[in-house]
Amino acid sequence: MHQRSLNNFTRYKTLLPQRGNIVDTNGRLLATNRPIITLFWQGAGSKKLSLEQKQIITLIEAMLKTEFDLQAIRQAQRSGTKHKLAHDLSTSQLYMIAERYPNHPNITLQTECERYYPYQSVACHVLGYLGQMQEGKSGKMGLEKMYDNYLTGKSGRRRTVINSSGKPLAAQDMQTAMIGKTLHTTLNIDLQRMLHRTFPRPYAGAAIIMNTHTGSLRAVHSFPTYQPQMFLRPISQEKWKKISKRNPFINRAFEACYPPASTFKLISCAAALEEDIVDPSYEFTCKGSLRFGKRRYYCNNRKGHGQNLHTLDGLIHSCNILFYEIGQKIKIDCLAKYSRRFGLGSPTGLNLPERAGLVPTKSWKKETKGERWWAGETLLSAIGQSFLLVTPIQIARMIASIQTGYLVTPRILENESIHRQALNISESTREFLNNAMEQVVEQGTAKSLSGIEGLSIQAKTGTAQTSHWAKRGMGKEYLEHIWCVANFCYKDQEPLTLVMLAENAGAARIVTDATRELLQEYCNHIDSTIASS
Repeated sequence: MHQRSLNNFTRYKTLLPQRGNIVDTNGRLLATNRPIITLFWQGAGSKKLSLEQKQIITLIEAMLKTEFDLQAIRQAQRSGTKHKLAHDLSTSQLYMIAERYPNHPNITLQTECERYYPYQSVACHVLGYLGQMQEGKSGKMGLEKMYDNYLTGKSGRRRTVINSSGKPLAAQDMQTAMIGKTLHTTLNIDLQRMLHRTFPRPYAGAAIIMNTHTGSLRAVHSFPTYQPQMFLRPISQEKWKKISKRNPFINRAFEACYPPASTFKLISCAAALEEDIVDPSYEFTCKGSLRFGKRRYYCNNRKGHGQNLHTLDGLIHSCNILFYEIGQKIKIDCLAKYSRRFGLGSPTGLNLPERAGLVPTKSWKKETKGERWWAGETLLSAIGQSFLLVTPIQIARMIASIQTGYLVTPRILENESIHRQALNISESTREFLNNAMEQVVEQGTAKSLSGIEGLSIQAKTGTAQTSHWAKRGMGKEYLEHIWCVANFCYKDQEPLTLVMLAENAGAARIVTDATRELLQEYCNHIDSTIASS
């Protein structure tokens, strides 16, 4: 009987811990907690509201510019329970109520913590979001999901003694809630915000800035974005349909696959040089097209690039004819072998969800399509089309390896080890590719990126067909995806690799202009930081 009596007047409550912070490489907050103040009416167990209580309710309604559910307040008053009057009071509202009713038995203020993202949608695909409060605030995407246990902390427990009407008389914390651990990322919020601002809207796509040597991801952007905090409240079906219309919850940097287009010509050239199919002095003529079998294969310049061209010219001007000629002399399985050496066709090892992409071979086509591999498909593969599919993070790793000579595993956390794998490409081939990428900026398809004082840069562009050329005028969805990739270093800063991809942009200048804007803003930021230090 004694134990039953205790149970009748004792209540236990689980105290949720504060979630750990997520910070950038300099310790700046990317995801944290903010206090949420909730106003309650604490019932006293009386049958009716007094005149004074009614006046208090009316006054608080005027302060908050709202109307309360008077019937629900009366019910709480009779039962001696709490009724929520207002949630997430502003600072001014809190001061007004706390000053006027500091110790009033019916007015209760309760503080809880809610997840808060100071930069809103910036880096949202990497950070992720939490489920609704009634779901225990568990991570549903990105780092919030992958490191949920690390960030969650440990719950506490509180014992409260109540009277016969349910009114709290005394409370004691039996176990203190422990805050979750802080997650230190490699992201740099300054670079992240630059990428967010300069990415060419309204195009969907992705962009990455990575430390060329260590694989530290300094910025990862995927567009469309979303607001992580919106999931802390119930969302109407109508709002959900509107939000999800453009698939904003796909991290296009890691989880979307695209044809690599002319960025792949770097691999085709490397394979041809390594296999002695061509050498740097190899000479060819571009008349704008080439006939192979019963089909004509066109250059990106339909008028042709002219005569007496060499291998370097083919890369500088992204001339398809050179690579069609390589495609006639190389086997698809050999091209696939070099694709894998550059890290394509398999995950990069990143500790966030990613796709593997696709590197086609003869056996793959036979198994999946039930058809033989046609020689003409090798020509298309050599220019980065056909069945080839890559993710932007794979391309970032590939481009970085041309400068370093090794494949580095991308890192998103500061405490991750640096993993490198030898590229297994000769030094002379790498030097040739680096020189070609420098010349692409000096006189080729990325010339608009030249002329930024103090900036060392090597780049390559790519235009990925999504449909037959004849369909270009049928709508935006038939336009090409545009790539711009680069290794760059400004003054004595860390060397960085950039990848920018815009879906269905149709014109290379849209992405190269955005890339130049980003690079110029980055250089200005570094100069400003140095000047103020």
